[in-house]
Amino acid sequence: FCKQNINDKSLTKIIIRGGINMNEDSREKEKLIINYFFENPNTYISEMSKDINIPKSTIQRYLSKNKDKIIPGLGVTIGVQLERNKNSGQRKGGINSFKNNYATKDSSGRFTGSIKTTSLVDKEEKKKSDIYKIYMLLIKNPTKTLNELVQELSDAEIYSRDYVYDCLTDKRINEIIGFEAATKVKEILKKNRLSFFRKIEGFNINDLLQTSDLTEQERKILELRMKNKSLDEIADELNLSRSAVLKHENRAIEKIQSKIITGTEK
Repeated sequence: FCKQNINDKSLTKIIIRGGINMNEDSREKEKLIINYFFENPNTYISEMSKDINIPKSTIQRYLSKNKDKIIPGLGVTIGVQLERNKNSGQRKGGINSFKNNYATKDSSGRFTGSIKTTSLVDKEEKKKSDIYKIYMLLIKNPTKTLNELVQELSDAEIYSRDYVYDCLTDKRINEIIGFEAATKVKEILKKNRLSFFRKIEGFNINDLLQTSDLTEQERKILELRMKNKSLDEIADELNLSRSAVLKHENRAIEKIQSKIITGTEK
């Protein structure tokens, strides 16, 4: 059929043209993956996949292809960092397994296995309990930063900053603490954000962004926020999920607040 309707020269051009387009798309995807990993070297591939909407297998393939590249500011190769992340993930998995299971032993005291102690229902109830606990702490201390909330909460259990913020912005917060209370939480978070942006107005913004150890992504998101761009607009522009933009923004704010508090930025 091809011989009858398209000469060999035309067919070759079509194939090459298509190949070029595919190659360009692949190169852009590869560049996006490498740059994201350079800026977020401690991130796991599953997290990257959610943030940049690229399959895990594709991310793994391109990172493995570039495993000998040195990560700027870290001084190690992508391959070495991937191995570190893998080991870190295994350690976390072991800790979670220890928390969520208890060991079973035979009559001689030898380890025989483990039984899961935390059901999905239990986890949901734990999350709801945490949402209420974190809400109560924020209401009592509305000016506390996320890091300060984490430090106070972590006296009893281990919490991360992202988890605390996730609880405060959980979609079920209305049903858990009531509409009025949920509205108050949103107002506090908004007020704290506005307070932050007002606070940095007295500083040299460019110097502050350059000297607060921000990643390129964090710096870019703060710059866009200061131009009054919404989270959704930034997510579309940077090809990230809305939650990823929030995560980067929170980390950037905490870094700059720490910089200001230490008094190193005059």
